[in-house]
Amino acid sequence: MRKLFLLSMAIVFVGMAGYVRQSSAQFSNQPSGGMSIEAVKQAAEQGDAQAQYVLGAMYAHGNGGLAKNDRKAMEWFRKAAEQGDSKAQHAVARGYRYGLGVAKDEKRAREWYSKAEAGLRKLAEQGDAQAQFSLFDVLSTIGDGAADVTNETQAKAWLKTKAGVEAVKWLKKAAAQGHQLAQEGLNHAKQAGLI
Repeated sequence: MRKLFLLSMAIVFVGMAGYVRQSSAQFSNQPSGGMSIEAVKQAAEQGDAQAQYVLGAMYAHGNGGLAKNDRKAMEWFRKAAEQGDSKAQHAVARGYRYGLGVAKDEKRAREWYSKAEAGLRKLAEQGDAQAQFSLFDVLSTIGDGAADVTNETQAKAWLKTKAGVEAVKWLKKAAAQGHQLAQEGLNHAKQAGLI
């Protein structure tokens, strides 16, 4: 049973690795609304938070002719995050959580997840499917009691808490909008009997 729980949760959360991939995929050859990679780099270097986030996403997945480089991705995500970009804050949190371009650091990951939550919530409420899925990840990571979940029984109990119910709500909203990773995570969680 524990194996099933861990597998189920791994698919939902590891699916988050696609978060930045999906964000950067649209910029693979012509980033940011048809801008060249040079224009994105220039805007990022001049302090444009959105360009910094996009450049980080491109480095994270080797898009736009850039070599995949987690360290450079985190540098650009961090610059955008420090300016208040909630998606970049979420990317920084995930970097620290999984050791992507930086050393794993749960304390820093939780700090960045907390910073990202309000901005992601605002975007999620406006119907942004990626933000909805990201908010699910945040709540599933730092929601009351989430850190204490270590088995399927605890997962089922946590999913009935206020934080768990809200997390699943955002997962379902993202899935309903066609967010592929949300749909996969939701389907797997249902098959595992978690929801």
